[in-house]
Amino acid sequence: MNNPNQLSALQASVKQIIQVAHGFAVGDWLWFNGTAYALGQANAANSSVIIGMVSAVATADVFVMTLEGYVDSSVGLTGLSPGALYYLSNGTPGGMSPISGTNVMPLFVADSATSGYVKIGGGGGGGGGNPYQTPAFSGFAIESQSNSLEVGATSSANPIFTWSITNLSNVLANTIAISDTTASVMLGTGLSVTPPFDSTYAGITKTSVSSENFRITGTDTQSDTFSANFTISWYDRVYYGENAATTLDSSGITGLRVSGLQSAFAGVYDFIASPSEYKYLCIPVSMGTATSFRDQSTNLNVPFNPPYVVNVTNTHGVVIAYNVYQSFNQLGGAVAIVVA
Repeated sequence: MNNPNQLSALQASVKQIIQVAHGFAVGDWLWFNGTAYALGQANAANSSVIIGMVSAVATADVFVMTLEGYVDSSVGLTGLSPGALYYLSNGTPGGMSPISGTNVMPLFVADSATSGYVKIGGGGGGGGGNPYQTPAFSGFAIESQSNSLEVGATSSANPIFTWSITNLSNVLANTIAISDTTASVMLGTGLSVTPPFDSTYAGITKTSVSSENFRITGTDTQSDTFSANFTISWYDRVYYGENAATTLDSSGITGLRVSGLQSAFAGVYDFIASPSEYKYLCIPVSMGTATSFRDQSTNLNVPFNPPYVVNVTNTHGVVIAYNVYQSFNQLGGAVAIVVA
């Protein structure tokens, strides 16, 4: 409709506006900036407070704005989806979209491809509409790759990355990127939103306690990025157990009953009953010095001799210096010792 006198074509509340060189077109959604009407946009709070939709343009200085009600096909709207709720667009000034923007503002409910109801601030039938569902990575990993490796071990070569995303429909196509942030190396860009990604990247070896971080990023339909991380950490082993020997060499340490990768030594160590044997705890020197050994059940001190240092070559050929702690007495019973 191009004649502002044909208001009968609009079964709605309308207002004729005089604004010199307004520059608007039918279908534009407007807000009032204090001095003039302007194109609304959902990426800012003020410009998302919509007054109405341009439903007719009479001249370069005169237009008609629909404030509420039914707009029929004579207005000139096209390409609508019957039954769809439209929101103020985040990226197109004055536009509307079936995807809500940063500041959620429902505008219009279509009943055909060319007509519908102006429902500013309401979701059809007075409802509030569904807010934009922000996508996020719910998982990110490397196939068959543990997060923890022993110092000297090598991570998987040509790692295969997998991931999962919530609200996948709100992710822009081919916007996935994966990088090694520790080494500042981009492994892939413009990737499909669906996994996997088979990279061509050499395995990583660390000869001291360290970590390597991989990051995946994506871009949502509001042009915002989101990300997740997968970190591989390299640790030394802590050994403990029971042995009758008065001292332990390298093979005695690695032969103790329990070993595990740890980032720190503080914790509870469960020793089993072992008549005529000492309790041993072997901690990498790099972790620091243990100063407290207490029976968990009684909180009484459990005497340990001062540590001595033994070098151990681990299974990956890396030499690690260990502080070897030996109970002062042979302790035959089972005991849980809190070490700090």
